[in-house]
Amino acid sequence: MWAPIFGLLFVATAVAFFVIHRRQERRIEALRRSRDKIEREENRVFDFLHGLGTALTPTSGPDELNALVVEGALRVLEAQGGALYRADKNGARLVPQFVSLECPAFFEVPAGERTLTGPGWQAYLHLRSVAAGEGVLGEVWRTEEPL
Repeated sequence: MWAPIFGLLFVATAVAFFVIHRRQERRIEALRRSRDKIEREENRVFDFLHGLGTALTPTSGPDELNALVVEGALRVLEAQGGALYRADKNGARLVPQFVSLECPAFFEVPAGERTLTGPGWQAYLHLRSVAAGEGVLGEVWRTEEPL
């Protein structure tokens, strides 16, 4: 009489153990993938900081440093394009300090300027300042909140 009950309990325990074991294996694998992703991101950040540190010399000019910051951020974020803007002396507009080749416009582009390509587009981005509240860039600057 007890043998079937013990047999059933044994099978139930074995099945429960198997299910719990598989679930734990999946969790461990997910944690490994997460750890590997974090380590890759950390390595990119440390490589950027190391490159920035070795590039800083007493003769480094602001243009070189701006380019290093943007290009390093692009590597860390695995982005295609970006720019560095700073407020002008009056604090009324953001002025581009460095714009990468694949950088999109972070503001509304007038219809007449939308046909620019290549060097003309790059020159436009390098010369175009942005007012507070103008486009994504100006809105982030005005509200001091990410979008």
